[in-house]
Amino acid sequence: MQHALRATQTWELLLNLWPTPRPLVSEDIVRALESLYDPMATDLARAIRHRDFTLRIVDDAEFNRLVRQISGDERGEFWSGFTVRGDPYFYPMDTITIRQIQNVSGAVFPELVFERLVTLIHEYEHHLHRSLADSPQISQLNEEMSAHLRHLHFRSRQGFTESIDDILKVSPLGLGMYLRDRIESSYLQRSLAPRVRSLEPLDSSEGARRERIEDSAHYSRGLLDLSLDRLLAVLRRGTTAGEDRGPVRDWLMEARRVLEEQRKDLGEWIESKEGVPTPYLEAASYRYVDFARVWEQLTETLNLLAEEPSTAKLSLIRRRLDWVLYDGGHGRAWDWNEVPWFLRLTETTPPAEDRLAYGRHLLERFHPNPTSEDFDLLEAAAGGPIRGRDIAFDLDDTLGDTVARHVAEKIHGLDPGRYDQDPRESVHQLQRVRAVYRHMQALLLGLWASGNRLRLFTASDNYAGNHDAFFNDYPALKVAFGLASPEGPEVLLRSADLDQSPHFMDRLKYQRRYAELFSGESGRRFLQNVRTERSLGESRGFRSAKLPTPGFPFEVLVDDLQGFGVELREAGFGERWVRAQGNGLRQWSSLVEFFSSPREPAMDLWNRWLSEEYEE
Repeated sequence: MQHALRATQTWELLLNLWPTPRPLVSEDIVRALESLYDPMATDLARAIRHRDFTLRIVDDAEFNRLVRQISGDERGEFWSGFTVRGDPYFYPMDTITIRQIQNVSGAVFPELVFERLVTLIHEYEHHLHRSLADSPQISQLNEEMSAHLRHLHFRSRQGFTESIDDILKVSPLGLGMYLRDRIESSYLQRSLAPRVRSLEPLDSSEGARRERIEDSAHYSRGLLDLSLDRLLAVLRRGTTAGEDRGPVRDWLMEARRVLEEQRKDLGEWIESKEGVPTPYLEAASYRYVDFARVWEQLTETLNLLAEEPSTAKLSLIRRRLDWVLYDGGHGRAWDWNEVPWFLRLTETTPPAEDRLAYGRHLLERFHPNPTSEDFDLLEAAAGGPIRGRDIAFDLDDTLGDTVARHVAEKIHGLDPGRYDQDPRESVHQLQRVRAVYRHMQALLLGLWASGNRLRLFTASDNYAGNHDAFFNDYPALKVAFGLASPEGPEVLLRSADLDQSPHFMDRLKYQRRYAELFSGESGRRFLQNVRTERSLGESRGFRSAKLPTPGFPFEVLVDDLQGFGVELREAGFGERWVRAQGNGLRQWSSLVEFFSSPREPAMDLWNRWLSEEYEE
């Protein structure tokens, strides 16, 4: 780690914070965090200053004693920090405890203090997600996923990328897929055996049990393949006859019985090992989870084929089977143009040039239950005063909620009108779901129909299975944001496709773009000219802001976080921010008001830069 840190700006910034050795205190941590110019570090420093939680720094002996007392784990020396929940009724303050460093100085910073900062980033994420305790087991897994992503992200931003490099060496599908599989495996293991401690070699005396599990898995795979083949045949014939669907129902019922036997076998075996999953059992657990998910998609497809499917149901069938055919590992050579229902759908599709009619078609096709309000909003936006504009939208808490799947389903049960569709209809999104707010698809299609250029500017990272999974569950939005052609909205997006799109910007892509524009001498001089004209301090660089750039311009940013609007104004871009309203109808009103009112203009320096006419 020392080598990795010494090659970064982090080392230089923090090397001289402690001129004389002394014990670590919270103010040292705040000073270190504030020196990093990192949004995660800045938020954490602010939380410590505001006492959003109680921070305890204790010596090794006390730390290990607390670990044994709280968790019963005798291996306290392997822990780096932990969070203890506050009681929301009597004492709502969380407590984060980390290990003391007795002699803090520049000489020991990288090896010791950096690890404390990483630990705090991890534990702070647990603190932020304390509201997800609806189901203790699910909540713990979601928290760990989020906390590990956060501290890996923080490490890599500070130049320490070895952890991610090691993961990518064993995960050709990327970091997102690796972590997803680890979480799913953990969920299964913790459901069956909560005492997972370490790995042991497979006991060869249990060959008979292993052979039974392998035979069961082979049989399960065969049943699922038969079910898939028959469902595809039903689609080819375009019929809902009972004799076509009857065998599929029987096969799936048998597959469910066999999958339950697999689950029981795996559970008993893990229990017999005192809750310790061997590498084989871990792999078998992954396979069980994949089979169970494929079974769910095929079963739902069978239910949708109980009668001739509507336009919306056809699109949901395609999303479910696309997942099975590609992500689910049951690949087939398959052409959706062979399906009569889809051919009839294509024959009645209006020309893409008629954007209003095509927008209505997309809403009917991909929205499971559009209302008259949806169609009225689409037509109002398509024929309204906002035309030919560049509009950027944030994603999380702007287009929709991003929450754990079970939380999204609970919210939907309490408030069915909150989202455009039931989160249970999300196929590609797994543990966490992005559910679009009500009427939002109609608004975005209407803005697209009136010739506006819509862009997505998200502060989250575009790892595999994150943003691409969201768009694959909402194909109409691919067209609205220019991520797919009107003729091919259902083509599966990958994270690499999003990264290459000129209409998409995530945090990592913005960082690359920022470095391209401002790391050279001319870029630094340009920023200095901006600082001079705006009377800003030397350190103001807007590295973590959301600024328009050449090739990615926008006249307004729709976002839930006001800080981005403040930064736009401070930089000299004028008034370019509108608060996210959590509902398409309300968002339309706020956008109309924004574009119909006089606005503070951007300074000429930025206007020339955005039009690529800037000359020193």
